Amino acid sequence: MVAVLLAALLVTWTVSAARGGGGQTVIRPTGLTIPAIDIEARIVPVRAIDRVLEVPPEPWVVGWWSGGVTPGSGNGTAVLDVHLDSAEHGTGPFVRVHDLEGGEPAHIEDEAGVRHSYVVTDVLTFAKEVLPYAELFRQDGPAQVVLVTCGGRFDPDEGWDSNVVVVLTPA
Repeated sequence: MVAVLLAALLVTWTVSAARGGGGQTVIRPTGLTIPAIDIEARIVPVRAIDRVLEVPPEPWVVGWWSGGVTPGSGNGTAVLDVHLDSAEHGTGPFVRVHDLEGGEPAHIEDEAGVRHSYVVTDVLTFAKEVLPYAELFRQDGPAQVVLVTCGGRFDPDEGWDSNVVVVLTPA
């Protein structure tokens, strides 16, 4: 489960750095579009509870970690997560995430109606136990967005054995 795997990541993040300090207003992301794989998904804020990041139950709804960086903020990594599939809802549209290639466009719209444009720079697969949290999910440095979902091989008792991470950088 993506939520369990992101637990170690949340230990290293600081909310004050993520929020940008100074009482800035957070403008939430509301939609993600990735034309190359026919994605038009709603984004909802998710929280970390006991250092475990929530994931929306429907595989067509993307979660944005509301304690972290906001897409379009100009620095750090905004974290999005989504289920690849679910027993209740079946396979979702992100099943095609492996088809993405570098240079393909993606867009995130925010609640103010601003469209932030990105390009895919990497599609990475990691065994769940070796996901490089500190490297991929930093809260400072150049702006980027990472979308995390499951992938690899599926075991009915254990779930997916890997995480797929799509890295987006501003266009």
